[in-house]
Amino acid sequence: MGTIATRAVDWRGAPASALPPPEVVASHAGADQLTRWIGVQASTAIRHAASLRPFKRDEFGSGPASPGDAHVEAANELMRDLRAG
Repeated sequence: MGTIATRAVDWRGAPASALPPPEVVASHAGADQLTRWIGVQASTAIRHAASLRPFKRDEFGSGPASPGDAHVEAANELMRDLRAG
């Protein structure tokens, strides 16, 4: 089975386009496709996490189904925790 070597990148604050792709190394041809797929998944997850921004209260409207301030803050706190690892 191949191994994936990724560079440590502090993606916080960096535009997603600035993130380096993972370096994929396969130990044999049979693992090459799976190894590439896993590398792409890692790269995609990092890009998506970097592109997320904090939610704003006013972007959900003001109707009865809209989230309250505490809900928006809780979602933003969860995202901060997930980014911190």
